Amino acid sequence: MARPAVEVTYTHQDPARIPELFNEGIALLFDLYQRKLLERVGQRLHIRRQGGYCGLDAFIFLLLYFTTGANTAIKNIDARNRPHNKDVAALLGRNALISSSALGRALSKVENDLIRPEVYQTL
Repeated sequence: MARPAVEVTYTHQDPARIPELFNEGIALLFDLYQRKLLERVGQRLHIRRQGGYCGLDAFIFLLLYFTTGANTAIKNIDARNRPHNKDVAALLGRNALISSSALGRALSKVENDLIRPEVYQTL
């Protein structure tokens, strides 16, 4: 009796291709960028920090993270996007995206006393 044969074909994903996990977030961010809404967010979202990334960079990273739908740590998402960091940032007119460790440092500088009610109004 002949044994059934199974043929398996596997191809490696192109390393230059941004993972599909980020498609929705990148499309949303690019739309916000084209409509100048990212610029408006940057004007209103400030984090007091000496040097480093600004509040807009934190917003971009968090929006990208939450649109992945992943149930994983921020560090894992950061690691998956790291090879494409500059490409995604260029689409949004930025030099680079913030890393998860820089995001943690930026968020630790947020002062609750400085949050104003008008921040929550629609742009």
